[in-house]
Amino acid sequence: MNTAARKQLVLGSIVELYIRTGEPVGSKAVSAHLHDICSSATIRNDMSEWIDRGYLLQPHTSAGRVPSSLGFRYYIDHLMPAYELPAASKQRLSLALPKFRGDPDRFLTDTVKAVARLTRCTAMITSPVEPKATLKRLELLQVGGSAVLVALLTSSGLMKSKVCHLDAPIASEDLERLSLVLNERFAGLPLTSLTPAVTQQLAVSFGPYAFRYAPLPDCAPHRTPPAAPCI
Repeated sequence: MNTAARKQLVLGSIVELYIRTGEPVGSKAVSAHLHDICSSATIRNDMSEWIDRGYLLQPHTSAGRVPSSLGFRYYIDHLMPAYELPAASKQRLSLALPKFRGDPDRFLTDTVKAVARLTRCTAMITSPVEPKATLKRLELLQVGGSAVLVALLTSSGLMKSKVCHLDAPIASEDLERLSLVLNERFAGLPLTSLTPAVTQQLAVSFGPYAFRYAPLPDCAPHRTPPAAPCI
């Protein structure tokens, strides 16, 4: 067995033992899990390297090791065995998971609830986040009375929307003008730059309409939040 393969076995063993016991994992436990294919000293050296690379953590000097979030991610992507689901399980999943009906946020919320019910474990789903994503376009659409739908599209293809309620109805031509102003101000900017302070400054620039239109820029998501909570 080459060195790289052995180090992966050590990391995989630590992740699996930690999931099973919930306790920090020592070199002797890893050695037994690997049927003594290498010495405890070699395993400790491999553990130290994984710690230096950020894949393992050591709660204190005399403790065993626990996987970091990076270690769990590496295990899932490269080391976790793949299992073929039986046909009956696939059918049950197909029936339990929701069908997409055009509302991404609702779809993800329903999906995470279904996953939690099926696994009886805590489940979480988040929207894909691209750190360098920019705002591609923002639209304001009248949805009835004083309610306005604020929809934005990012450069990574993610779309977010939110209904905003004004104190009074607004004309469609005013919404078109506001959409133009917002796109001129924000299009092409990183999502991380759309802070509450920036949108509040824009609201002030509306002049006499500041109080009336102020909720609109504040409705636009300042960052891309998790699409569904933990269940």
